[in-house]
Amino acid sequence: MTFLNPLVLFGLIGAAIPLIIHLLNLRKLRTIEFSTLTFLKELQQTKIRRLKLKQILLLIIRTLMVILIVLAFSRPALRGTILGGIGAHSLSTVLIILDDSFSMMPQDEEGELFKQSKESALKILDLMKEGDEAYIIKLSNPESGELVPSNDIAMVKTAIRESQISQIRNPIEPALRLSSKILSKSKNANKEIYFISDFQKTLFEHQEKSFNQTPSLFGEDTKFFLIEVGKKEIQNVGIDSVIVQTKIFEKNKPVNLTAIIKNYGSIELKNVVASLYFDGVRVAQSSLDLNTMGTASANFSAIPKRTGFLKGYVELETDALEFDNRRFFTINVPEKISVTFISNPDESRFVKLALTATAAENSNLLFEINEFLPSRFPVVDLKKADVLIVSNFTNISQSDVQRIKLFVEQGKGLILFAPENAQIQNFNGLLTVLSIPFVESIGTANFTFKELDFDHPVFEGIFMKDKKEKEQRIDSPEINTFAKRQTGREGHSIISMSNGNPFLTEHKFGNGTVLLYSISPKLSWSNFPLKGIFAPIIYRSVHYTAANEKLGESVIVGKEISIKLSGNRTASVKWKLISPDASEEIISTLQEKGSGSDVLHLGKLTKSGIYELTSGASTEALVAVNVDKAESDLRKIPKEEMSEYFQRYNIQESNIVSITTNEKIQETVLASRFGVELWKYAVILVLFLALLEMFIAYDRRKEK
Repeated sequence: MTFLNPLVLFGLIGAAIPLIIHLLNLRKLRTIEFSTLTFLKELQQTKIRRLKLKQILLLIIRTLMVILIVLAFSRPALRGTILGGIGAHSLSTVLIILDDSFSMMPQDEEGELFKQSKESALKILDLMKEGDEAYIIKLSNPESGELVPSNDIAMVKTAIRESQISQIRNPIEPALRLSSKILSKSKNANKEIYFISDFQKTLFEHQEKSFNQTPSLFGEDTKFFLIEVGKKEIQNVGIDSVIVQTKIFEKNKPVNLTAIIKNYGSIELKNVVASLYFDGVRVAQSSLDLNTMGTASANFSAIPKRTGFLKGYVELETDALEFDNRRFFTINVPEKISVTFISNPDESRFVKLALTATAAENSNLLFEINEFLPSRFPVVDLKKADVLIVSNFTNISQSDVQRIKLFVEQGKGLILFAPENAQIQNFNGLLTVLSIPFVESIGTANFTFKELDFDHPVFEGIFMKDKKEKEQRIDSPEINTFAKRQTGREGHSIISMSNGNPFLTEHKFGNGTVLLYSISPKLSWSNFPLKGIFAPIIYRSVHYTAANEKLGESVIVGKEISIKLSGNRTASVKWKLISPDASEEIISTLQEKGSGSDVLHLGKLTKSGIYELTSGASTEALVAVNVDKAESDLRKIPKEEMSEYFQRYNIQESNIVSITTNEKIQETVLASRFGVELWKYAVILVLFLALLEMFIAYDRRKEK
């Protein structure tokens, strides 16, 4: 037996009051004989004994009532735990896992869910005694669980009060693993874990590759308390993703985007408004209907009015969750594209005409062309180029091949035209290091175009949307000489010839893009340079390979991110990272071994929005950071699934106590520690004895 309020037991002194009153009523009085009352002496002795017995019985009942009332207030409890005789003075190690994800933002009749969570955590800490240990583990950053001194309860309370909702989402597993690590070092008798959350189903993801091989993390002496906040169903709509359909960006040319929007609630929604913003200005709007747990696409088209990096986002109207109503993205509209051309004049003439075709109508040419003879290639500075075009491989050495490989790896574009017979060996050496199938031979025949991938960005905006019209408008060239080769498993055929061989293929290598033509841009190979399709395909080929997708990074909040930079600029450049709230941080570079490039480690970005990476006054890259869409799904995990999840970590159902914020958390915890409280039974006995006392006392008065 354990008393949770032992000081109240001093009230047992009051049990002597009925006895004192009884003794006072029994004090001896002086006897005076009255002759007229002598007949009373004839009273039967049995009735006198019965009267005394009732008096003693009432004395016992009243004394028991006082004792039971005192015991009820002292809260006796039967020890039902494995601690046995250790009792109320056993030291405890308490771990509070606090769900601080943004799904805790909604409110119910008791206020914000996260505020309720913090209040529950503070109630638990109020039970702590000297010598106990307490840890606060936040789901957003479980690694910080051991940073606050565990024996300083006041500091742990301060950490809870100062906790804020985070945009970082993590499942519960990392917190459980940290809890296991902490408890394995604890020597205290009581080991308790409190998980305070809304118990989203998505929290109970498993990160191990083999879920069935999860190791047992906890012993049978660990007690789990699951404190659930928020019983009310929350309606929520979130933006799952934003897909930029356009791959080649030009000033005053439309950019097409698609936003995937999902209804995570149980109510159908009509006319949900989604808006598209460029640089903080709304440029397009769309409305859509959403079924229960349904998904819909909002399509946008907008025209960028300037060059450079553009910050964009799609936004929904306000609802219960704020952070998933906005999804960020970035695009880069190039002002200039530097093109380095390695060829002889007869090979570069038509390509240069295609790239400068807009010179008459636009004085600001997009392409800045630098042409070099093959003999000059060893001294060409590739760091200044965005796209390298090679159509002559006479003097390509092994060191030049490695330079080209590094150029593409770092995110630059490469366009290759087929070589002459004498250059195949050098050409194939380059293809090999780029993981592209080699050229078998140079063949001669008469072929035309057969199949074109009109959905490829190279053809975007060239043809009408109707596929039949596209095919009718193609003026196919006549191909006399071509390189016999295969596309390969990793390649993509953009144009194929009537003999089945590829004409134009795309290959990804590192962070860059390679486009490979099976002809040379000379009239002796084909009349392709004379066809109307030649100029737009060459123009867009260069534009497409120059687009570095890595400059528009998109990551999830809280994930590690690094950016690989072209060239070695460690000593000469200072990098600055500007956060969405305009705060700035200096970033250091780290040389990556064997790559010849620098790596910027940005670490964990903790807020959604667009981060700007600058060097000096210029913007080098934008990083769009968005919240994890899994946090938007507010559906709770069924009890059966949650029990199954915990069992995989050797957490038995008998060691789990479920509590809601409406319950008396402290009483439930104490009862779990020390067993079943008996005060309710004491109150019931008091009421029974009171009724019995009334009956006996009434019977006694009637008898008198």
